Amino acid sequence: MGVSEWPPLVSKELDNNGALARLVTETFALQGVEVEYRWAPWRRAYENVKSGTWDSSPGWITSPERLKEVSFSEAVFESYQVFFHLKSAAFDWNDMSDLKAVTIGATIGYNYGQRFQEAEKAGFISVERGASDEVNIKKLVFGRIKIFPLNILTGYDIARKALTPEQFGLLTHHPEKLDDSRTYHLIFSKNEKGEKMRQMFNRGLELMQSEGRAERYLLKALHPMAAQ
Repeated sequence: MGVSEWPPLVSKELDNNGALARLVTETFALQGVEVEYRWAPWRRAYENVKSGTWDSSPGWITSPERLKEVSFSEAVFESYQVFFHLKSAAFDWNDMSDLKAVTIGATIGYNYGQRFQEAEKAGFISVERGASDEVNIKKLVFGRIKIFPLNILTGYDIARKALTPEQFGLLTHHPEKLDDSRTYHLIFSKNEKGEKMRQMFNRGLELMQSEGRAERYLLKALHPMAAQ
């Protein structure tokens, strides 16, 4: 199983190598398969699965090109962007027109989806671009911006590392999705063994999901405020 650092989901520094790794390990265990993790850059992990050197790798989204090269499991989890804000500065929105009077932070060079990008380009919303996610999350805590879009997958982990525990406790996010959800999957080699492994994983995943174990393992990593 080819993996790389992707906290809070996969990391050598986390218990069980992170929530996603734990889910993968226990899903395969239900099928009598023991997982051995090989650490490498994500691109190398992909190429090794593509060539059949390694059997699988977790955390990939589909694309027409990838579908020609590797096989994908059923969806393991989804990811999307949301607006983070202070608990003390609650707001509501459904459409970009609801954000006209709101100061929005964003990170230089990042694309936040078609409707955000078009609204920003047209001057329909007020956006202050900062140098990094860490800079913006601090601006949010200090009241210099009111909302800041971050990926629900990694946003809280970025905030936890950038802020003090007291500051981190001030944050929450609005449940409305800023962009379309992306589903993440395991990839497998396009060979007989890879297909067998893919089918075994899918069977195990169905059991994990029916028992609610998959959701529990990922909930704290992906949505820590919801888990409190």
